[in-house]
Amino acid sequence: MKVRFGLPEHGWIALTIENGSLKACIDADSRFEAFDELIEALRSMHSGEENAVATWYEEPNLTELHFQQTPEKIQLSCVNTRIYDLADQSSDQSFVVEGRYGEICLPFVQALLVLRKAVAGKRWLKLAQDDFPEDEFQEFLELLKADPELELQLKM
Repeated sequence: MKVRFGLPEHGWIALTIENGSLKACIDADSRFEAFDELIEALRSMHSGEENAVATWYEEPNLTELHFQQTPEKIQLSCVNTRIYDLADQSSDQSFVVEGRYGEICLPFVQALLVLRKAVAGKRWLKLAQDDFPEDEFQEFLELLKADPELELQLKM
């Protein structure tokens, strides 16, 4: 699975998730704690919790990344919901993929590392119009580095 973030512009950021022929493209608001929720969802899956959700707001929809864990695998589902159409607030599941933590969650960690390196400090704040959760991300990275199963897979 491949995950990429575009560079933030005027408070918006592109997120692309690909797995073979499956592809989800999200053009989301980089504010509203989307990165905090993603880091917390990745941490939750690492600690063995069963479910976690990271919400990305798009106009006029939102996309939720649903992480569900069983003893054998983690399933990631991208669910798109129309939130401003009172007549139709239906949801569409556009993408489902399963695998181990290293296959599902580490691509997000790698993408966050690349994004953080590309847009550091004050430049991030100017482009994204919100703070990157640096302390939370660094703490999470330290947790992953201490995991002997993941340390070789994680390129820092």
